Amino acid sequence: YREETPEMFDYLFGVAVDPAGSIFVSGIHGDDTSEGARVRMLDREGAPGWTRYVSPSQIDVAHSMAISPAGDLYLTGATFLQLGKHRFGQQDVFVAKLDRDTGDVAWIAQEGWKGSEYPRALTFDREGNLYVAGTTFGGEDLGLFAMKFSPTGELLSTWRRDSPQEEE
Repeated sequence: YREETPEMFDYLFGVAVDPAGSIFVSGIHGDDTSEGARVRMLDREGAPGWTRYVSPSQIDVAHSMAISPAGDLYLTGATFLQLGKHRFGQQDVFVAKLDRDTGDVAWIAQEGWKGSEYPRALTFDREGNLYVAGTTFGGEDLGLFAMKFSPTGELLSTWRRDSPQEEE
């Protein structure tokens, strides 16, 4: 992202490498700008390429990245804003397809429940469907979730397991 300064830190959470060796990293920009969730492309030698902010909120996070079986670049993260067609709760999951050459967002989908969801992982099946897994928090319960999206961002299915806070 950039050189570290004593009072500001960037946080990287995800990395993906395409067949040509381009490197894509995701995370948050840790300074006092108004933008947060971002993706950066580096060439195979590590020289900086494009940078894209996926959300204008500095508290949103760009988490996991992956290259699909078809070679497309996808990103998942968490947002407090409405980035997709709907907003569902306090903090929702977003999934975005990005152009590998420019970083432009081809589409972005947003899903969630009434609490907060935080995606931790992103992967694909042979058909190119995306799977996102993470944690959810609603009230006093912590839980787990998984979501399945089509390659065009349509939500196909969800799974959620909430557990009591003091479960033994």
